[in-house]
Amino acid sequence: MKLTDLCREDRVLIPLLAQTRDEVLSEMVQPLQRQGAIADPEEILALLQDRERQLTTAIGNGVAIPHTRPLEVPEPLLVIGRTARPVDFQALDGQPVRLVFLLITPKGNISLHLKLLSRVSRLMNDEALRRQLLEARNAAEVLAHLRAAEADYFDLTP
Repeated sequence: MKLTDLCREDRVLIPLLAQTRDEVLSEMVQPLQRQGAIADPEEILALLQDRERQLTTAIGNGVAIPHTRPLEVPEPLLVIGRTARPVDFQALDGQPVRLVFLLITPKGNISLHLKLLSRVSRLMNDEALRRQLLEARNAAEVLAHLRAAEADYFDLTP
């Protein structure tokens, strides 16, 4: 399993129109609700907001990885977004966020959750990839850049 296995073009949101952290989270949960991937979007949103209150999920360099592990999801879900304008996620480096990777995994699989978080974090350390994602014209390009960057990585086991 790779990140691009978890994300479809209709789960790549370019641009995100939200202007605040909570609006970004809400906008990114919406496609999962429309597609029937989650049963209770309010619960997911509340879990994501609680996580942000504990500690920001902004990892620096304009990237955030909001994440949660509810009971209801049978498989990992990934939504990728790029904000139209920088959004304050209260990042430890003080930089606003432009790239957001919303990760939702089943409650019972902490190992996979941590592996997926680590994979996003590792990929986003690549400045060239971040630039490609910021310049991508559409969802297909975003996924193509991620697929190419992830080609040398091993598959994550669920």
